[in-house]
Amino acid sequence: MNKLTKIFRRIAVALIAIILMLCIIFIVNEKELEKCIKIVFAITTVFTAFTVGCQFERIYKKIISKKEDKEEREKNIEAMKPYRHQFAIHEAGHAIVASALLPEIAINQVTIKPDGSKGGSVNYSENVKLVWNKQEYIYLIARTYGGRAAEEFFLKTVSTDAYEDMISASEYAFNMVNRYGLGKNLLTQIDDDSFDALLAAKNMENMKEICEEAYTLAKNTICQNQHAVLKLVELLEEKEVLNYEEIKDFMIRNDVYPDNS
Repeated sequence: MNKLTKIFRRIAVALIAIILMLCIIFIVNEKELEKCIKIVFAITTVFTAFTVGCQFERIYKKIISKKEDKEEREKNIEAMKPYRHQFAIHEAGHAIVASALLPEIAINQVTIKPDGSKGGSVNYSENVKLVWNKQEYIYLIARTYGGRAAEEFFLKTVSTDAYEDMISASEYAFNMVNRYGLGKNLLTQIDDDSFDALLAAKNMENMKEICEEAYTLAKNTICQNQHAVLKLVELLEEKEVLNYEEIKDFMIRNDVYPDNS
């Protein structure tokens, strides 16, 4: 409950108490009727004016807040314009690796429209797959590295745009090894206290190997589909947003989906 709501409640309680007291006075002394009505009317008017004033203030603050948010978004969009080509390469990398390795997971949207600090995104239908095997999990990590791999292949460098991808890939590798037992070690983490230092070190090394394998796979996939990546970059720069049907049609026309999909 915010402070404004608490203030309203206290004023309402006080107002009700005053009105009840005035009603008692009226019952005891009928001559005070006119005076009681005037006092109640005055109190109600003041409370109503206060309420309306607070509502106007809230609306005003909301309008100002939305205006500031819009200005901030426009400022971010303007600041990100020089990186538009890089963002297109990054998101195209994700989409191509995802389609080549995990074609059963549909891509709902690819966009290079800036959103906050993000220069673009790829939206997947993750709920279609409930169980993952070891190879598929490596494909999942490779898909996460797809943007960074595309940057490295085409731009000969990598950027902070892959920051969240690196975190996600590390989390996937951690879960793969420590929670699901899909690594070299059959022992998994139960809780922090039962996870001894030696096991943690071995599993960390295994995580590192998995991430390196997945990144190599992502880079190879980008290399094998480099012409499709460049075409998708061009299409993204032209349209900014691609929906499910457009992406599916593109992947089919450019032979990105594997033969057995």
